[in-house]
Amino acid sequence: MTRISSEHTTVLPLVVAILLTFFCAQPAQAAVNLFDAQQACTAAHGGAYYWLCKSQTTEISTSTVSPTPDSFVQASNFVTKITYSSTCDSSQSISAVVHRGDEPPVNILIDHDHLIASLGTFNTPYHGATISVTIVASSPATMVKPGCSVDVLSIVTVPLTQPLEWYLSKLRAAAGAATQLRKGLSDAAELPAKWSYLQQVPAVLNSQVATLANDITLLQGEMDDLAARESKGEALTRDEASRLSMLGGSNGAIALEKAQIITLTAVASQVASALSIASSCDGSGSAQCLTALNAVSTIIDQGLADTKAHLADLGNFIHAEIARISASDVGAVAALKAFETRVLQAD
Repeated sequence: MTRISSEHTTVLPLVVAILLTFFCAQPAQAAVNLFDAQQACTAAHGGAYYWLCKSQTTEISTSTVSPTPDSFVQASNFVTKITYSSTCDSSQSISAVVHRGDEPPVNILIDHDHLIASLGTFNTPYHGATISVTIVASSPATMVKPGCSVDVLSIVTVPLTQPLEWYLSKLRAAAGAATQLRKGLSDAAELPAKWSYLQQVPAVLNSQVATLANDITLLQGEMDDLAARESKGEALTRDEASRLSMLGGSNGAIALEKAQIITLTAVASQVASALSIASSCDGSGSAQCLTALNAVSTIIDQGLADTKAHLADLGNFIHAEIARISASDVGAVAALKAFETRVLQAD
């Protein structure tokens, strides 16, 4: 941090004022003071400077993300970035110690008298979190001039696209497989041809289930490895912690894969039921045979409709998030717009 000096120009305060005006115009702002010398410190020499500063702890609530009924999105982690402004002129450095839940604390050295910077990025659940910020002087002898203040400029919570990219790929695969099955049944115009095609379906479903089972094994191994490292006290990186959160839980990636196997098993059961009467279906169009085929088509259609509903929910959520953060994080908006394009293509 810059030492107490009388050599400051008027340029830096002006720049800070302009940037403060810009940030405060954003919708994700929260007027939160993190440190104020006049409140946290003791005046000396008639108020010429302050010292004997006590630490000041402030709890900050993350911003609220867009609502969505999609359980996987709700189970996904988001990331919160906090931007602050420091206007302190002090004889020694001032530090910020930032905590969010069980994550390792982040230590920030506020070492400039006029500064706009980030307090870091923090994994945040869908329903939000509280981040604790403690500002502390290097020593009781640290002298700060009147007006020394550290303030929050913006709190922006945005979706992490990596788990959503994975989710999109799974929805695409499920939709593509269901569409292919449905198309095969529709293209086989005559009843015997439909039965002929239906006889190929069990092998297709078994292959899909085998692929999912292999994916589950790999994902489970990855989750177990991350969980073991964490249980031993090893600090996971932010990306690793996010990955661990995405893999586990009742609505995580592994649960999603298992649910897809259940869906495919239900289709396979319906196909097996239809094939059990195949020998009695000679193309005459009996009600029993048509009913069995229609039941197969119906369960495939239901699965496809569910998948498309998830794609629609995902697209609606991303569209709402783009609108929510459009004035707060240009980089995140660009990434979400590119992702939204892929979601729409998938549908």
